[in-house]
Amino acid sequence: MAVALVIPFDEKLQLTPSQLPSGPVDANASTSPIGGPKTSRTGEEDNGCWSEVEVTFAPWAALTIFGTTLQQLANVAIEPRALLGPRADDLTEALATAVGWKERFALLDVVLTEWARSGPASSTRVAWAWQELAHRAGAVPIPVLARRVGWSQRQLEKRFREQIGLTPKAIARVFRLQRALQLLDSGLPSAEVATLAGYHDQAHFGHDCKAMTGHAPGRFIACRVAGSPGPWSADRGEGQAPGVPMPASIRTATSV
Repeated sequence: MAVALVIPFDEKLQLTPSQLPSGPVDANASTSPIGGPKTSRTGEEDNGCWSEVEVTFAPWAALTIFGTTLQQLANVAIEPRALLGPRADDLTEALATAVGWKERFALLDVVLTEWARSGPASSTRVAWAWQELAHRAGAVPIPVLARRVGWSQRQLEKRFREQIGLTPKAIARVFRLQRALQLLDSGLPSAEVATLAGYHDQAHFGHDCKAMTGHAPGRFIACRVAGSPGPWSADRGEGQAPGVPMPASIRTATSV
């Protein structure tokens, strides 16, 4: 459960129409999608030849670094220029012309630290509530969570939409699915997994998995074991995130 900034160097990644919040992406643009928190399957299409760096952030860290409410990023992947303006192009060009990954990582440290210093502050109460949902795999009643942070349920939901992008109930749903898939991956039968993860029944588990990953539970696990492409963003991070507004992780990839 994270916000991802993907910066391709060699070829452009193309966003599918369902991912775009409004209108098409400029065909001549250097597309470096920002993908926000999601409860449905999204993905990028590529032409089979690319090199990229992907930086993932805790949602509240993305609020500070990108300087925008996370509502704009929920369930979509968006062209960074729409959020960051010229900063997006400057960063992409600088990373592409840098000599080696060591220099690129150093550049990212400098740039993202500066963005974080100039961005809006996130709420420590929102971060705590998010971490509590992650730690409990979503098994925390939302009214109880609101009382623990000293807000009304309505206020908690408003802050989550602003700083996480999704409501606490939606976040809990994602964390519950993550736990269920981990249990299923350990070899437990689906019916037992559904009970342990807090679903009404096995059908409820299957419906949620299909809605959020595009696959039935068994198919999802089979694809991952086989190493074939799949909507792995649904369980990226396994509920972990940093406690400060810095990247949760940086990944590089090259495909030919």
